Amino acid sequence: MSCTPRIIALAAAAAIFVAGSCLALRPAVAQPAICMPAAIAEARLQAEYGEAPIGAGVAGGRLAVLYTSRDGATWTIAIRDPERDVLCIVLFGEAWEVHERAPEGEPS
Repeated sequence: MSCTPRIIALAAAAAIFVAGSCLALRPAVAQPAICMPAAIAEARLQAEYGEAPIGAGVAGGRLAVLYTSRDGATWTIAIRDPERDVLCIVLFGEAWEVHERAPEGEPS
């Protein structure tokens, strides 16, 4: 799956909701962050890519969330602003791999 159709699909969903209060984020890729109401973004990630959240962490009052498809074929990293309930997609890609942690006391 190329990134271009994905960007177009997500941008189309974002165009439905014009968010003047989108988070000021600097994405790690050359494209701007795609922001929309969290419920719309999560429904779209599930419907279009079969992605669901598998991990999250707090960063500066916001929540960084990792979504992956069940088989890891696609993944998305997004930042959620809980005060505005807005989700901004900052990175996405293919071929997510899960690496097991080494048992405590063993080198990783």
